[in-house]
Amino acid sequence: MTFIGYTYYYGYGVPPDHFEAFKWFQKAADSGYLPAQGSLGNCYEHGYGVAKNQKTAVELYRKTAEQGYVPTQCYLGWCYENGKGVDKNIRTAIGLYRKAADQGFAAAQYALGVCYHYGRGVREDHGEALSWYWKAALQDYAPAQSAVGSWFFRAKDYPEAVRWYRKAVDQDEVSAQFMLGLCYEMELGVPKNLDKAIELYRLAAKQGNEDAQKALQRLEKE
Repeated sequence: MTFIGYTYYYGYGVPPDHFEAFKWFQKAADSGYLPAQGSLGNCYEHGYGVAKNQKTAVELYRKTAEQGYVPTQCYLGWCYENGKGVDKNIRTAIGLYRKAADQGFAAAQYALGVCYHYGRGVREDHGEALSWYWKAALQDYAPAQSAVGSWFFRAKDYPEAVRWYRKAVDQDEVSAQFMLGLCYEMELGVPKNLDKAIELYRLAAKQGNEDAQKALQRLEKE
């Protein structure tokens, strides 16, 4: 039943239909299947196929996280970090991220890296941040690939930065689209190519990246 839900959720072979997906997730969740309960929480969190309800999402995430379901340990951590459906508590968030990250969940590894990078609830530690980014990036987690690319960019190793940005761009990661566009515009690690830069800026701008929108305005004036 959960598989049928995913089919409708992502549009695998059928038109995407979040209402139909929710119905199948609910059926599987009622039988106690943890991944379905987690997917149901996701539907409530984002309002997919049901009225948005952050508190219900948190209840489902907590129920499954306490039973050892790794993805919802991370999702519940995000709720605590951002105060969605629960009182904001960064220390609780970090504990949940770490629990999921230690079990290899890429999104949690990236989230923990962000906390160490910017000193959110932990002492700022760039080495620890990079370690977690790296683990997530090696699992093809696009935001982490972009973060690793930016690490190399700051170190002025532009060819390696470009390599990681491209991996993330292949998954439509918005910050990597902007940064790779910048590399093409400024001839950093790649031959200068304004057409390619504009193409990448447009992709990022469509996703709401303000830096990309400003870059397009600047190039259009030139």
